[in-house]
Amino acid sequence: APLPAGLTRTGNTISGTPTTPGTTQVVIGFTQTSTGLAATPKTLDLVIAPPPPAPVISTTSLPNASFFQAYSTQVTAVGNPTGTWTATIQKRGSGSANDGGFSMSSSGVLSNGLVLQTGVYDVTLNFTATGNPTPATPVVLTLTVT
Repeated sequence: APLPAGLTRTGNTISGTPTTPGTTQVVIGFTQTSTGLAATPKTLDLVIAPPPPAPVISTTSLPNASFFQAYSTQVTAVGNPTGTWTATIQKRGSGSANDGGFSMSSSGVLSNGLVLQTGVYDVTLNFTATGNPTPATPVVLTLTVT
């Protein structure tokens, strides 16, 4: 049977990145070079598991921030998997890339050392779990600075 899509065989090596989950039977044979004797071929199942489901961002709201105060809050995903967080932070009505000094750490801490702009911000959260090629669906939350 042919190898699953994305895999190739070169000599005795199967390599590549499979693109479709499923099971394929692979026949393995061996012939001793010095004697020419062949072992009985074995049929093995090559199982390509489906990727894990995408993580889910579980933070549904952000606490308000206060003008001229430090701000810090941790965002989370279901089950608290390890991974990398990013965020796009945009002040409403600013007409330009205005994040108001807020930033997102890769570990999921949204912070601002000293909040110097009042207003309402749209915060788009993004998360990719370690070892999972499928990122979470982004979530847009509101952050209000009073």
